[in-house]
Formats: sequence, structure tokens, C-alpha cells
Amino acid sequence: MATIDPGVLTDFNYQSEEFQDTLQAEIVDKLGLTTSGIMVDGSNFIQNKMGDFAHIPQYQTLADAMTQVVTVTDVDINDFADYKMTMPWIQREGAWGVESIVQTITGKDPLTEIARQFANKIAQTMKTSAINMLKGCFATALSATHSTGTSYSGNNITFDGVRGAKQLLGDSQMLLTRAVANSKVVNDAGGLVGTTFPNTQIGSQTLTSGIVPNLYGIQAWMDDSIASVASIYSTYIAAPGAVIYALRPWSHKDLNGNQVTSPAVNVEYQRVPQTGGGQDRIYLRVSYTVLLNGMQFSISYKNPTDAQLATGAYWTKVADDNRKIKCVELKTA
Repeated sequence: MATIDPGVLTDFNYQSEEFQDTLQAEIVDKLGLTTSGIMVDGSNFIQNKMGDFAHIPQYQTLADAMTQVVTVTDVDINDFADYKMTMPWIQREGAWGVESIVQTITGKDPLTEIARQFANKIAQTMKTSAINMLKGCFATALSATHSTGTSYSGNNITFDGVRGAKQLLGDSQMLLTRAVANSKVVNDAGGLVGTTFPNTQIGSQTLTSGIVPNLYGIQAWMDDSIASVASIYSTYIAAPGAVIYALRPWSHKDLNGNQVTSPAVNVEYQRVPQTGGGQDRIYLRVSYTVLLNGMQFSISYKNPTDAQLATGAYWTKVADDNRKIKCVELKTA
């Protein structure tokens, strides 16, 4: 076992607040879908949170025209139908362990830091699934109706590209007020005529102020987890609430055999005394779902992986009007 020279550590005060704050991890991954308001909590729409899938029925819009009143024939009886949006329940888990010696040296309980990061870890996990879900939806089912495809993919983002993407939603394009994209795309857009920034005392550019730019009426949020594929970037332009998520309770038995139900996130603790002066282990499990409104996931794939969520063949467009799917994809270089 390596020895520690106490003289090397003389200038360190491990119990100081400054040292403890330094130990905290800096969380750099962004949550563009949620902070932009594109993805919102849709728990109220899901009454039954059991089983492998959540189903949200939606009435179709009356599309049949009214006819002239005449005396010689009966009025036609039109069907009144609905469609079913289907979203899979996704189960994810993770485990972390820390040795007691860490707290002895630093004066800071590592479990506190793990707990601090739990909420962000869950949010990041759900965001990753949501982005893969969008990839799957636009890969096939929405590729012809809600994506610009190759029309602008050979160049950086342009005004014509943004306008062309919004036009895919016809007269509902005015609802598309949010966008999430890779930082490269947002910075490319920052130099376009038509991109504005709120006036502030500290400058009018993203570089100096950090303010979210307004791109032709769209607030653009950066998220580098939307990476390029073959040097092509996808920008998702959407209405607030176009994507929904939900969490459901997780049940397990405690050490006494009692059934315990966690409201949304299941956290279990285990102490292993023979490892590293004692090791504390925390297990985190969560069950959630994500969905682009108007879409349906194949019921053949339970608890799908992110790769399965990103597979176009597993998604079907069920909305009876394209304008009800309030999200479009702009592909650029």
C-alpha cells in the first residue's frame, strides 16, 4: 500500500468550506428540451400507470362537411373516432459506491454529493431517451411531412431553412416558438440577419451575455447531446409542450419484507463493511416515459433501449392532422 507523506499535505485544510465546495462536481450537460419548455410533465394525461405501455386516447377532429337539408333523403351519419398515442414505460438503474476513507480524509460525506447529483442524473437520462425518441419519430414516420430532409442539409443554417421548416406546419407554424439544437448551429444562426438579442447593459451577443437568441421569433437553446450524424445536424423547432414525459411509482420490498412504494424514484442503500474501510452503496432506479404528441410506439418492444427508441420502424404517426404534431426537424450542416 502506498504511503502518504504528511508534509505534502500540510497546507491543505480538508475541513474548510472552500475545499468541500471544490469537491463538488460541475454539471455541464444541458437540458435543452426541458429548459426550453418543449418537454413538459404529462402525468395528468396518464390515468393508469401500470403495465409496459401508457396509452393516451385523443378524439379526432370532425372533418366531415355539413350538408344541405333536404326532404327526400336521410342525413348521412359520420363516424366519430379517436386515435391512441402509445408510449413505452422505460426502466433505468444505476449504482454508486464510496469508501468511508473518503469522508475521513476530506471531511465531506460523498453520499451528500451523490444525492445532490441524483436529480440531474435522472433528468439527463430522460432527456437522452427523449432525444432518441425524436430521432426515431423523424427517421421514417415524419420524414416526409415534418422534416426538411436534404433540402438544406448541405449548408449551415439559413433564413430560408428556418422558414422552410416552419412552413411544414402550415398555418400552425406560428406555434413553433422554441428550438433546441447543437451549439454549432445556434452560433451559426447568431450571425444571420433576423437573429436578435434582448438589449442589455452587458452586450447584445451570446458570447458576451449568454442570452438566448431570438431566431425569427424562435428562442433557440443549445444542447450538444444533439450531435451530428454524417456531419448533418438536426434542429428541433417545436411548440411548448410538444413533447411530454411522466414518472411512475416504483415498488420494492425492504429488509423486513415490507412493500415500499417510492413516489417516483427508487433509492436503496446498502452497507458493505469489508471493502475499503466500509463501503456505502446507493442504488437508483426510475421508471418514466417520453412521447412526441401524435405518435405511437410499437408494443412489441417493452422497456426499450435508447437505440430502439431511435429506430424509425418502431414509430407510427397516428394524429389525424399533421398540424397536431407540433414539432419539425431542420437538417443543416
